[in-house]
Amino acid sequence: MSKQASSKANGATGIDKEYDQWLEGSGYNMMELLLNAYYWFDESLQNLIDEKGWPPVTRSQSVIFVHLSQGRNRTVDIAKHMGVSKQAVNRSVNELVSLGLLKLSTDPTDKRAKIVTPSAKGKQIAEYALKALVRIEKEMNARIGANAGNELRNLLGRDWGEPLDKY
Repeated sequence: MSKQASSKANGATGIDKEYDQWLEGSGYNMMELLLNAYYWFDESLQNLIDEKGWPPVTRSQSVIFVHLSQGRNRTVDIAKHMGVSKQAVNRSVNELVSLGLLKLSTDPTDKRAKIVTPSAKGKQIAEYALKALVRIEKEMNARIGANAGNELRNLLGRDWGEPLDKY
């Protein structure tokens, strides 16, 4: 193990003493932990979708379906929520259209905007994905304990308020 990897495992970044003390013991900051959990869920979901023989989608494409399930169906709204450019979202959406998983239509309230909806095939995959997510969460609960899984769900589901302003 390299010296840098070793210090990371011990919670030291060498960047900021206060931050290193904050990480003492875990070795990871909260954002890393949340991202790793997200990646675990997404990779598990991709594996289960692949098992069904459906076309593989990238992580950024997968996120488009999450936004659609939350009621965001305009590319501009998805991009704003993700904090990325509209072009980046359009790229993922267009790839999903090419795969036959999404359809695009003109927004009747704003002719410049596009409405994104799942195709029939996309709806099938989305319905399966919801069932798969239940299976994944049950597996997570089996691994970390049902009480811990329920507590995690409750904590993440709380209203955290608005993001912090600039210093």
